[in-house]
Amino acid sequence: MHLETPPRRVTVPVRPKLVFAVALPLVAYVALTAIWLLPDLRSLEATQAFAIAKHLAIILLIVASLFFYLQVGCWVALAWCVFVPFERYVALFRELMAVSSGASWSVATVDIVRIFLLLTACILSVALVVNVHLHRTKSAEGRADA
Repeated sequence: MHLETPPRRVTVPVRPKLVFAVALPLVAYVALTAIWLLPDLRSLEATQAFAIAKHLAIILLIVASLFFYLQVGCWVALAWCVFVPFERYVALFRELMAVSSGASWSVATVDIVRIFLLLTACILSVALVVNVHLHRTKSAEGRADA
């Protein structure tokens, strides 16, 4: 009599949909920035091109950390989205205040879209951190009860 071993189930960790919701605006920001800067790439100095490439690479690493190290990645995404573009958020707020009082737009539309993408990722990162923290707390309580 031959006993067959049951096939092993490969479990893939389930990522909250919020991970994709945070990653999408960040990837869109990288793509929009790259497309926007592509025509002017040859006119940039080497240090400027390196700084832009480093900036975009860091964002892509943050996105990767969301998928591979969720508990760390969500905090990194939140911290980056809050602190790094903070002065851009202030500039956007001032621009919106000026436009609401009758002035014309002085910031390029692509910059406004890029700032809104970062702001969207920031707000969604807050939700992701709360979601991950609540999930971790609930799973810890479940193990303590067992």
